[in-house]
Amino acid sequence: MTYTINTPDEAVCGIQGPGSPILTNNLGSTVDLKIRRIHLDLAADGLNCEIPLELTVAKWSTGWGHYTTSPSSGGAQCYYYIVLLIEQ
Repeated sequence: MTYTINTPDEAVCGIQGPGSPILTNNLGSTVDLKIRRIHLDLAADGLNCEIPLELTVAKWSTGWGHYTTSPSSGGAQCYYYIVLLIEQ
């Protein structure tokens, strides 16, 4: 399954979550999110559910409201939370 999503303002670093997600065809303003359907079916286990994905970006937070694009700042990497709604 492929979904085209808008890219965030920050540079995209990767994606994590069920369904073996990968990002392809990054055109700058959009990127294709590819997910293996069989893996989503296994995660859903026959139920209607939400499958969370984390789209990591090149931005770090110090936890005190300060953000940086440098990973050496010692802060936590920022991400966007994507939720797929699965209906069986």
